[in-house]
Amino acid sequence: MPSIQVPEHWNLRMSDLIADYMMNRFREELACDAERVRALPSRFIPTSAVCEANCIVHGLVAAYKNRVTVNIDARRVAHNLTANEFGKDPDREKKLLEKYDPGPEHLISEPTVVVDEQGCVLTWYLPGVLLRRLQDEMWDVLEHIKPLLKNSTASSAEHKWRTMTSLFWKDASIKGSIELSPAWFQQGRDGRNHVPEVSALLKASNSLSTRARAWLHEMTVPNAILSAALAVMHPDLYAAGWEAMVGLGRLALETGDDEMAEVLRTWSSVYSVSSLMVN
Repeated sequence: MPSIQVPEHWNLRMSDLIADYMMNRFREELACDAERVRALPSRFIPTSAVCEANCIVHGLVAAYKNRVTVNIDARRVAHNLTANEFGKDPDREKKLLEKYDPGPEHLISEPTVVVDEQGCVLTWYLPGVLLRRLQDEMWDVLEHIKPLLKNSTASSAEHKWRTMTSLFWKDASIKGSIELSPAWFQQGRDGRNHVPEVSALLKASNSLSTRARAWLHEMTVPNAILSAALAVMHPDLYAAGWEAMVGLGRLALETGDDEMAEVLRTWSSVYSVSSLMVN
């Protein structure tokens, strides 16, 4: 866990508490030591979140014990990739497969970790780790942002594929794609000097921002649970995201950006962007 402390009044603290519990439970289950003191959750974690955390940990342990190795060295592959590898050039993809043959395909249908020949984790496959109750909760809170999702789709071919009406289920009651962030880099700005801002849908000047912020508030625990799982799967990435959030908090104070500071208090994830696609 990172040594930097998240402010007590931030919702990110919930991710911190759940992550601590999940990491201790993960180590506990791997150790299989009957005499080891059982990990106990913080009293500030809702009981439903503890149940979900236990379910995810069970899946993580099962995956960790069920490894599939592909015959490549991920670091060597990454070293030979350019900055603009989009996977759309058939000839390029063919050459890469010839040079880095991953070996036979594997049919994976249970919790699994896919690693390269050096043991570097490439993928965690975790089917069924989200309890139905949590899935229903996440679905129900979409009602807050239903108008935002509806406004996001467009039939014009000039729009990105993420918001093309033709790509969404025609009769879906809720559909669309939006992105929310406490610190968004605007397009067309100089990245070296530009200070990030709250994304458009969360700005107070947006008439629908209250709906986006209501969704964030209702998603505090679900987002914290998903964020905490990263602490087990990729601790360094979790730490980097955590430190980035704290850094953004300092930036908001230094620049007097009260709007960013307010959104950061509500943000419960170490990910700096929530990208939602509902179909």
